[in-house]
Amino acid sequence: MQALDLIQAEAQAVSAAQARLTAAVRAAREAGNSWVDIGGAAGISRQSAHERWAR
Repeated sequence: MQALDLIQAEAQAVSAAQARLTAAVRAAREAGNSWVDIGGAAGISRQSAHERWAR
């Protein structure tokens, strides 16, 4: 695999992982989890989690 093909494949993998993470956060919020809990699970602060996924 050429370097550019590898970059494209990894970029697609990152995009898919981000979509799964967003879906998991939505499910956690629907289940009543707090931004503190979600941020902790994601390894970021409550504020960062809220800013990233509250929309």
